[in-house]
Amino acid sequence: MYNLKAENQKQEMDEKLVFDVGMHRGEDTGYYLLKGFRVIGIDADPSLINLAKKKFAKHYNHRQIELLQFAVCNVDNADFEFYLSVKSIWNSLDKNISNRLNSYKETIIVKSRSLSSLFVEFGTPFYCKVDLEGYDNKSLQVLKGMTDLPAFISCESECIGESETITEDEALETLKILHALGYTKFKLVDQLTLRPLKPNVHFYNDDLYIQKKVGLIQKIRNRIFPEKINNYHSQLSEKFGYKFEYGSSGPFGEDIEGDWVNFNTAKEMLLFHRRDYFGLSKANNFSFWCDWHASRL
Repeated sequence: MYNLKAENQKQEMDEKLVFDVGMHRGEDTGYYLLKGFRVIGIDADPSLINLAKKKFAKHYNHRQIELLQFAVCNVDNADFEFYLSVKSIWNSLDKNISNRLNSYKETIIVKSRSLSSLFVEFGTPFYCKVDLEGYDNKSLQVLKGMTDLPAFISCESECIGESETITEDEALETLKILHALGYTKFKLVDQLTLRPLKPNVHFYNDDLYIQKKVGLIQKIRNRIFPEKINNYHSQLSEKFGYKFEYGSSGPFGEDIEGDWVNFNTAKEMLLFHRRDYFGLSKANNFSFWCDWHASRL
């Protein structure tokens, strides 16, 4: 029986370890376990922790996955108000995000942890997925000065409330933080389709988007292109033997197709695609949904 806590009391990258920070319903967790990684799954919502214990019972019982209920941010061992949404994918430390489309449900009090202290306790992972609905940047900033960091890391490029807007310079903040931490290669992935975006190649345009009434998903983006989604998701399922559900971050590292780009190209690429997206006839302010994937290798 493998004991994660006992064997990783040091700050050193473990090539067999993945952190799933903002695990949600385990949409990506199963992929990491399938690939043979040990997983630290972290979520502030106790119902999602309990769900994961059942969903991954075999792995949990064999200590291949450790489940932690914390709000990950920039401080340790503090009590925070955590806001639950009817749409649990919007659970957040930021009430504005949890209340998109009037979906706020209730407030719970949770303890906090920082990524830096978690890395020291459990070991620095080979890959760290960060999906904290508005708190990605704060969680990343505490890693500054650490002697060892994950080979690969991912996080949302931006995440704001329904009534908020950000400038293009503010939209580049996450990328700048990753670069300041020492990450030098980047990929930008559209999270609805899990398609990696390319420099100077148009992806978002009204001709590709069609109206589809699918409840809350329609309200999130107002239009999706299901054929493109289903086709590419099917390709990923066939390639990796794993079905990436809606809300997943998808493959990571070298499993993502396409070339890595440098920091300057990444900046230009983000602004290129944001301008295309917000030029759509029915784009809303909070629905540009992309992940940065970064590499130090």
